[in-house]
Amino acid sequence: MKKFISKIFLFSLLFFVFDKVFLIVRYFAPTLEVDKRLEVLLQGKMDADLLIFGSSIGATGIIATELSNDLNIKAYNLSYPGSNIDFHEYLLKQLLQNGNKKPKTVLLAVDEASELIENKSINFRFERLYPLVKYPKVRSEMIKRGEKNKILSELFVLYQLNKSNFDLRKRHFTLHDSIMPCGSMPTYAITNNFPSIYPLNNSNYNKSKESKLLLSKFKSFIDLCLNNEIQLVLVYPPKYKSRNKSFEKRIYEIAENKVRYFTFDDENLIYRDKTYYNDASHLRTNGAIIFSRDIVVYLKMQKLVQ
Repeated sequence: MKKFISKIFLFSLLFFVFDKVFLIVRYFAPTLEVDKRLEVLLQGKMDADLLIFGSSIGATGIIATELSNDLNIKAYNLSYPGSNIDFHEYLLKQLLQNGNKKPKTVLLAVDEASELIENKSINFRFERLYPLVKYPKVRSEMIKRGEKNKILSELFVLYQLNKSNFDLRKRHFTLHDSIMPCGSMPTYAITNNFPSIYPLNNSNYNKSKESKLLLSKFKSFIDLCLNNEIQLVLVYPPKYKSRNKSFEKRIYEIAENKVRYFTFDDENLIYRDKTYYNDASHLRTNGAIIFSRDIVVYLKMQKLVQ
C-alpha cells in the first residue's frame, strides 16, 4: 500500500513539474498573434479619440482611417467579426479598467439580425482570449464565464490552455481577416449572394425573441459610456435592403435620448448598388469608404468632434 501511495505521490510531483513547462507556451502565445488589439487594451496602451465597436458590419463597414484623416483625430476600430454585444461590452470594460485613454466618442455598429437576438454565428469570442491567458484578468474572465474551473485553473497551467495554443506557427492574415493599422478589416471580395431586386424591408422586429443577456449587455454598454462621459453614437451600417424602421424604433425605446443615432440613407442610390457590397449584409471597401465619409459629415454637423 505504501509503495502504491509513493508511486502516486511521485507521479503527481512529476506531473506538477511537467505542467510548469507550459508556462513557456503561455508566455509566448501572444507573440504569435497578428491581431494585437485586445492585448493593447489589457496593457493600457490604447490612446484613440474615437473608437468603433461592433461585429463584422463594423469591422468591414467603417474605415477608421477615413475618420482620422477627415476629422484630424485618432480613430481606431475595435470591431470583431463574429462577436456580439456581450463581447463588445467586455472590450469596453477592459478599455476603462486598464488605464487606457478614455475616448471622447464611441461608435457602436448595431445589427438588427443579431444585436439583441441570439445567433449561432455571433457570440463571445473566447478564441480571442486563449492566446492571452498569461494575463490574470483573462483567466479570471474565463472562470467567471464558466469556460474554466477556478481550482483546476489555479493548479495547472496546461488546463488554462486551448489546443490552438499548441500551434506554434506564426499567425498570418487571410483575405477575409486582414486588419489595417487603424483596426478596420475592409474586404475587396464580392459574392453573388444578393436578391435579384433591392428588397424593401417590410418585416416587423419581434422583440419577444430577444435574449435577456444580450439586452442587459446592450444597456450596460450604454451606461458605461454615459457614466464615463463618452459620447455614444449608435450606427446602422448599410445592408442590401431598406432600413428596418421597427428595429430602429425598438433600439430607441431602449436608449431613448441618452445617445445619438446615425442611419444610412437608403434613398441614396449608392447603397442600392450591388457593386458596393461584399454580400447582402456587408459593404466592400469602396462602399465602406463612402459610408465612413457619411459618418464624418454627421459627426461634424452634430459637433461631436473638435
